Amino acid sequence: MKILIAILATILFASLLTPNIVLAHYPHTSDECPSTEEMGINPKCLIEQRESGKEVKFLDMFFSEGAKNIGGNQLDAIPTKLEVEPGDGTAILVAVMANSGAFELTGLKGWLSLPVGFQAVGRPAGEPTFDSYDLGITSGAVFVFEFQVIVTENTRVGMYKTTLHVEYFKARDLGLNFRDFQVEFLLPGRSVINAVIDDPIIPTITPSPLNVSIHNNGTALMSSVEVTVSTPITATVALNQQVPEASESPIMILGGDGYTKVNTIKPGEKADVKITLFASEEAVNTAFQLPVAISYVDPNGVSKQIQRFVSVYVQGTISLRVYDLGITYIGGEPNLSGYLLNEGTNLALFTTVELVDNQDVIRAKGGPQYLGDLTANSPLPFNIPIRFAEGIEPGEYPVTIEVLYKDDLRVPFESEIDGTVQYAPLVIEKQENASMYSNIGIFAGVGAGGVAGYYFVRKRKNKVTSWAKKGKDEIGSEDDIDFLSESKQ
Repeated sequence: MKILIAILATILFASLLTPNIVLAHYPHTSDECPSTEEMGINPKCLIEQRESGKEVKFLDMFFSEGAKNIGGNQLDAIPTKLEVEPGDGTAILVAVMANSGAFELTGLKGWLSLPVGFQAVGRPAGEPTFDSYDLGITSGAVFVFEFQVIVTENTRVGMYKTTLHVEYFKARDLGLNFRDFQVEFLLPGRSVINAVIDDPIIPTITPSPLNVSIHNNGTALMSSVEVTVSTPITATVALNQQVPEASESPIMILGGDGYTKVNTIKPGEKADVKITLFASEEAVNTAFQLPVAISYVDPNGVSKQIQRFVSVYVQGTISLRVYDLGITYIGGEPNLSGYLLNEGTNLALFTTVELVDNQDVIRAKGGPQYLGDLTANSPLPFNIPIRFAEGIEPGEYPVTIEVLYKDDLRVPFESEIDGTVQYAPLVIEKQENASMYSNIGIFAGVGAGGVAGYYFVRKRKNKVTSWAKKGKDEIGSEDDIDFLSESKQ
């Protein structure tokens, strides 16, 4: 009797120490299932037990870098979703769970069956991947299983269905609880985003349409895509030397702020963003980097922002004009003459001019004429030997000048300039030989001078003879005296 009293006292004392203990339910009949798993239980009870484990809830499953901060016995933040694509190798597949019961849960274990193409790390192919959570989970707390899997090349981007088996213990309860979940997870792929410009060379002082292409070279869909192209504040010259920042960019966007909403970009596709740039003369021969801000939502529903840069090179202009076209004759041969003017900002290198033949009217007699480098605002003259068709009438005729040159990047260009010339056949008037008349004049002058000299000498000789005959005393006339005085001089 004393022994029985001692046993009852011990049981009563133990109940006082643990007043809230809950004993596991055991069946009273053969048809009733226990609340915990028992060896050799019938299949009906196993299904009932797995459906009755309501304390654990499945919330989500996705690829992630894993949980980083765990404070106390609960998770501080849900892990960030990660883009994973086929062939990425080892990755972490996170299952987010919650304790929806009234008691704390402990000893949590999870087994995840893997679809074809996935393999558990460190386990043979076909076996499930395993993880455990050893901390206690309070009522309403969230916890995660982190399953390490290998993503092989045999997978594809998309949704996968599988089974998650969870086992756990409830505080103040005896026995193991477990439940099976039919879960889904997404292999999202990865967005590999690049921004490029179809034609990165733009002229100066000219509105230049520009096409910026956003390429999705990955395997993940990009949704709600927004693109903003900004003007640069720094520039890199052709020799890759950094120049100081400017208060105002020499490049501006016309007709907008560079913002474009694209919506979606599928894997392997691109979206075009069209803007118009205007570069001032300060930007000539300079390369600029334009920031491109891209925001989008990945297949996991995560909003992301990235930045890319595209480069543009501002090239000076070469604008050619021909003026003062006309026909000049050199050595009696006709030449098409004129001036070639560069009204742009850049040097035109290795410049040549050539007449485009007009078979019915005018043709060039030789090949292209080399002019050299054509500096801006410094015209160069040219003369192209030509020949006209026989029987052509005087008048105004169209001509086309072909100009070949290279820019400062040694890119060849070809330009045709139209003009008109006034043609009149060359007329050579027949004139007498002027040297003949000059010789005749000389001969006439010499002859007249000879005649005058002869007359003067003859006259003086006659006077001397007359004076000699008269004698000294007979000289009395003034004419004779004057003549004598002249003779003595």
